[in-house]
Amino acid sequence: MQLQPAASWTALPTYNNGFVARLAADGRSWRWVADIASTLGAGASMVTMLPDGDVLVAGTVVGGAQFGPFSSGVVNAAYEGFVARLNGTTGQWRWLARLNTPYAGYNLVRPGGLTLRDNGEVVVVGTFSGTLQLSSLPNLTSLPPGSLLQNWNFFVARLDVATGQWLQAFGVGGAGSDAASGIVALPGGDIALAGTLQAPYTLSGLPPLTSPTVQQAFVGRLDPVSAQWRWVQLVQPTGWAEAQQLIALPNGNLVVSGRYQGGAAQIAAVALPNGPGPTSTFVACFTAGPGQCLWASAGAGTSRPMGSGGLCATPAGNVVVTASYSGPGRFVTLPPVLQRKPRRTGYFCG
Repeated sequence: MQLQPAASWTALPTYNNGFVARLAADGRSWRWVADIASTLGAGASMVTMLPDGDVLVAGTVVGGAQFGPFSSGVVNAAYEGFVARLNGTTGQWRWLARLNTPYAGYNLVRPGGLTLRDNGEVVVVGTFSGTLQLSSLPNLTSLPPGSLLQNWNFFVARLDVATGQWLQAFGVGGAGSDAASGIVALPGGDIALAGTLQAPYTLSGLPPLTSPTVQQAFVGRLDPVSAQWRWVQLVQPTGWAEAQQLIALPNGNLVVSGRYQGGAAQIAAVALPNGPGPTSTFVACFTAGPGQCLWASAGAGTSRPMGSGGLCATPAGNVVVTASYSGPGRFVTLPPVLQRKPRRTGYFCG
């Protein structure tokens, strides 16, 4: 692939092209930019650095896309996913791994997170509806044979970082709406996951859950090789809930953020209060080993916190969460935050 200066790179007028670019430490010069040239649309939505300095990216494509010498092929569905590796020094594409579907219609695939295990393997999680195809691995399906209904499950897949070959994949979920939105690698090879589960479903190694049928946010620990779950903690709302971000604190504990609707919610023995409106933000902390809930707190939002926001931690372990809200919001004993129209206001707490 011939590298181009960032200033000379342009997308098609009506569709988005994706790009990956490296910026020098001084912030004044671009080292390289790699184009994802798409016929109908493409974008890289997540990125991580490998220990050798190479870059790993994941995202979605529509219609088809070219990654230097590698092609996504024809995209049968509304959108499909990809994972790709680039040379961190030159921006050359090393390999492309597709997250695709062999059928059109209600078959959709999007990656939701990626991480590196201790042994150097990549673990990718994401959400799919219909049939998911990962190279020569057995297809995964979220629907009974012959069904035309749209139903979301999530997948966990292992990838060889050197070759881009898929090693293993399995689906998680049942007849409801299930999604994976965050992943963290844990010492020893396990991973922690966050997202949404809707009963009925069965998780290998844990008792099946048949009720309630509302969407619940979850955090869990999983062996990605045996597909055995160590533990799962649920955010049980009166309406619905979803986990959106997951991080590990410096001490190894896990923190998850998300939102819930319907007034109150329960996380283990911790009761989250009725917010000032129908939807609230939550942040909760769990031990990575036994999955004990150490604390949980509710945040602002009288109408609807929008978007997945962000989540990070200070070296001391304080948590910073960002999202959005509409109407007045309250953070326990802090003074209320008031929306100033017409702008939408972000918030953070630590």
